[in-house]
Amino acid sequence: MVDVAAAAGVSGQTVSRVVNGSPRVDPATRARVEAAMERLGYRMHRAARALRTGRTETIGLMVSSLATVGNSRMLQAIADAAAARGYALTVVTASSAD
Repeated sequence: MVDVAAAAGVSGQTVSRVVNGSPRVDPATRARVEAAMERLGYRMHRAARALRTGRTETIGLMVSSLATVGNSRMLQAIADAAAARGYALTVVTASSAD
């Protein structure tokens, strides 16, 4: 974020506001920060954000098997819906012990 702030000529707080979607950023400044983020390849660090906010924005899914077509299609639909809303998806398969 420090590099993005320097490249855009703004404070780290302004970069944080842009990343978090705050309406308190001038549109021209937002565009400059977003351009710097794109140019520098900035990606939000999900783990760092989770530590700060206490929210992982991760959905956990447990299925009995991934081997069936129905489960594969369900998993793809859930993954697509989660990604569209900015959530990560963790999938665990459960097997029964005999």
